[in-house]
Amino acid sequence: MTGEIFSADSSLWMCVWQSTIFLVAGLLGSFLLRRHSARAHQVVLLAMIAAVIVPVAGALVKRYELGVFAGKSPAIEPQRERSVSVDNHEATGAVAAENVLREPAAFDEVTPSVAFVSRAAEFPWRFAALFGWMAASSILAVRLLVTFILGVRLLGRAMPLDCDKIEQAVRLAKVRLGLNKDVQICSSPQIRSPVIWCWGRKPVLVVPAAAGQSEIDWTGVLCHELAHWKRRDHIAGLWAELTVCFLPWHPLLWLAKSRLINLSEKACDDWVLATGQSGTDYAESLLDLAPGGQMAFIPGVVSSKKTLAGRVRRILQSECANPRSGLRWSLAVTLVAGCIAVGMAFGQTRPSRPAGTLKTKVSRLAVIEQPAFPVTMIKGRILDPNNEPASGASIVALPVTSWGYYNTDPRGRNEEGYFELPWSPTWIEQDQPIYLMAIVQDPKSQAALVEIADPASPVTVRLGPAFAIAGKVVDPAGQQIDECLATISLSNEFKCRAPIFSARGGRPWERMLSPLPYGAKYKLTVQAKGYRTRQIIVDGTDKSQKLIDLGAIILQPQGRAKPEVAEQFADPDLEKEFHKVYSLDKGEIVKFVKAPFVLGRQEYFQNPASIYAHLFDSLDSQGAIQACLLWDGEALKETPLTGYSSTHRLPRLEHILRLTLRIPDYDFNLPKELDVEIPHGDWIVRADSPRNEQLRAVEEILQAELHRRIRFERRTAEREVIVVRGRYEFKPHPSGDYPDYVPVTSRDQITKSATIETVDSLAEFLRYLEHSLEIKVVDETEPMENITIRYRRDGSQRLGWTRNQEWKGKQLAILLDNLAKTTSLQFKVERRSAEIWIVTEASKT
Repeated sequence: MTGEIFSADSSLWMCVWQSTIFLVAGLLGSFLLRRHSARAHQVVLLAMIAAVIVPVAGALVKRYELGVFAGKSPAIEPQRERSVSVDNHEATGAVAAENVLREPAAFDEVTPSVAFVSRAAEFPWRFAALFGWMAASSILAVRLLVTFILGVRLLGRAMPLDCDKIEQAVRLAKVRLGLNKDVQICSSPQIRSPVIWCWGRKPVLVVPAAAGQSEIDWTGVLCHELAHWKRRDHIAGLWAELTVCFLPWHPLLWLAKSRLINLSEKACDDWVLATGQSGTDYAESLLDLAPGGQMAFIPGVVSSKKTLAGRVRRILQSECANPRSGLRWSLAVTLVAGCIAVGMAFGQTRPSRPAGTLKTKVSRLAVIEQPAFPVTMIKGRILDPNNEPASGASIVALPVTSWGYYNTDPRGRNEEGYFELPWSPTWIEQDQPIYLMAIVQDPKSQAALVEIADPASPVTVRLGPAFAIAGKVVDPAGQQIDECLATISLSNEFKCRAPIFSARGGRPWERMLSPLPYGAKYKLTVQAKGYRTRQIIVDGTDKSQKLIDLGAIILQPQGRAKPEVAEQFADPDLEKEFHKVYSLDKGEIVKFVKAPFVLGRQEYFQNPASIYAHLFDSLDSQGAIQACLLWDGEALKETPLTGYSSTHRLPRLEHILRLTLRIPDYDFNLPKELDVEIPHGDWIVRADSPRNEQLRAVEEILQAELHRRIRFERRTAEREVIVVRGRYEFKPHPSGDYPDYVPVTSRDQITKSATIETVDSLAEFLRYLEHSLEIKVVDETEPMENITIRYRRDGSQRLGWTRNQEWKGKQLAILLDNLAKTTSLQFKVERRSAEIWIVTEASKT
């Protein structure tokens, strides 16, 4: 908890002022109640306890955001429509890459080849203070333990006392105090005045060895010691010692501890006089005793001469009050102190945490979830060093929370280089800067890293020189590790992981992890299955380095006791929020999650096991990714499709039917005028739910979003199918290019990267063709025993998505001809009647 108090969320200053308030109040209260020692003692004790508990409770309240006052939600002003000039002098918010220079975050390791920036430039006062605090607390805790051990040792060496005079005084003191507890009496030559040990089943009185020979009135003296046990002063003394151990640097706490001990002695004096003991005789007895020092666990009658004089004067002047504090008083003061403590601990403003999303249940089957946090659009344009629109540039806001933006539309619709990026202040920590990063690799590597002060104002991002990094991942024996993942990000810590580039396997880093803009420090993370993850800080502030060669990066084998794969989520709050949004409640069939998205989405899809990982772990993830997920009732399942991705164009209904509902092209008829645009977002579909319920849910979502009554009906209609006849028999292709497998291609050559697949039956091969070509295949072949078919397909072709029917027909004819030549089967395209889904629109009433 000491570290928590030193953390950014719960400062040392809060601990100081809260503890000081309670200690000042306790000391002031004890002064006002000085004539009633028992009550003054309670006030000081409660103040000391609150001085420690309230800062700790306050830190916990702040850590878990339990404050009773709600903070104001971060507000974003509406986007101001302003033109952005190309001219350097008129451009609003123009920031050059070389103007960005941030302090590096703490790092684990720096390779010798990377420029090292010393972290000792500024003395770490916080850590020095924390170390001093912990050292002082440890010393005082050890001292307290030693004191307890010395008390046990004193008790162990004490001898039972057989003295009628002392025994009679003890019996009389017990009667006066109303105590029925047995008291053990011992003597020791190591003490000079009586003490009492209260840490056992019964109290132990230890008197000097020559106590029986003294003329002191022992009844009053021993009554004082037994009053310590009656008042439980040993417990109060322990609490005082522990509070001092926790806050050893607070001078008022030491003063309060001394005040507490003094008040406990006066309260016991009050008990002695309240039992009828003569004040003159009792004072004379105290003066006859030699001071024995104050021991934390062993209250003594006379601990020091300094306090003895005041006690004797008080006794002789008859200033002693009622030794009982009173039950009502005790309950009242405890209740007041508790309320104040709770009020101060919880009376703080919890940080604004607006709801991540707002859920709208369109119907029993359909749900729409949309952002509830404040969102603005960062608008601007990207220019090259010559103030011309940067052709082919990409830009993203870090962390990559929603999507990036291609500066140049492939169809030439964005020649001026304008961009728009969604942004929310909830995506970063308070007072954390907003970063934009832009890159272009061809024809020349350039990049820019800019800090945005006002996301509502247009910004010009001007590209500049960039550098590259190189390296080789090896094991301790120097062997290259090909199956690895390297990601590079800013060294600044974000709420979620914010990678900029990634490289998988042994691909060249100069291309995959570059270009990187100057003016910042980057964190390179290298991980591989079976090896410990390694992080390296790369210093990008030296503009003279065009290429930083990291050399051989050695990964150490991972211990057997450690998991092979790191946790998917770094932040449990983000994980909880993501799974809450990306799940279906009972009865729900389809959910549409509108962009921009919650932060946890990025971390979920960055999991290396995810099929979307390559889309989310680098700036290559440009485009508004439309993720298509299945919900099996307990967890998410990713479909084998990567979803729709385009910054400049919205997805259409066709993409929803194909990618989200996985309906093949041959199983629906969608007129061009009804292939409507859909807002960017993710879709979650309940696995194995009936197709008609899925489409009904999509209908309801379309009507809620587009206000159009688009309907899906199952009707009988003619459609093109591929009819396969004959008996299968493999024959090498006449060209000689495919000697031992069936070519599934319409090209002259199949790319070497395409792998050879194997199936165990003709029916399985025909199902593959149907799924691959997205055309219904009718099997009318002759029955035959199971056979093994080896085939290779050119993965770059997807005839089912082709809209040019003439070109599609030619390509399909070539592909079927290649199949016929190598399988001895006849493939013919025919029109057949079948039930398909017809998309219509109901007329508005």
